[in-house]
Amino acid sequence: HAMTIPAPENTLRHGIPNACNLCHKDRDANWAVERMNEWYSSQPRQKLIRRADAFAGARKGDADAIPKLLAILSEPAEGAMARANAVGHLGGFASDPAVWSAMVKALADPEPLVRAIAARMLNPSPANRSEAAPALAALLNDPVATVRINAAVGLIGMGMRQVPGEYVEPLERAKQLFRARAALNADDADQ
Repeated sequence: HAMTIPAPENTLRHGIPNACNLCHKDRDANWAVERMNEWYSSQPRQKLIRRADAFAGARKGDADAIPKLLAILSEPAEGAMARANAVGHLGGFASDPAVWSAMVKALADPEPLVRAIAARMLNPSPANRSEAAPALAALLNDPVATVRINAAVGLIGMGMRQVPGEYVEPLERAKQLFRARAALNADDADQ
């Protein structure tokens, strides 16, 4: 959980609760928008509104969300969490050439969380597997364990059981990390 600037516009558009109306239960979100505009202007909330529009649209499978998600992913100032969330949602649109290109590029992102989610969500078509496989295999040597695990899951998920010789050991180490992580949640059927 996080305490952020209330954005009652997101309550109106997407049903996302806002801090104003959690206390002022006798008022509606329109009232909260009016008060926020009166006291602060709408500018400080624009990033939160833009993100909510992108993520809500993506959850609905709306292709109009693609440019919004790409904009979030391409902007380092959005932060690792929002950018990783964007790449995660973009995975649902991977057949779009611009999305595919952005996801492959995200595999080399400076932020480990973005790389990890990109590796996890990359779901190449048969035509794109020759491009995806080496990029994922390279992540088996990433300095961050989560990235290595997601690269292994991505490779196995696309049907790769064999990797080039230099990646055999890194793949085995990543699989061992995955098994150790899964053992921590042995009572979770998804593991």
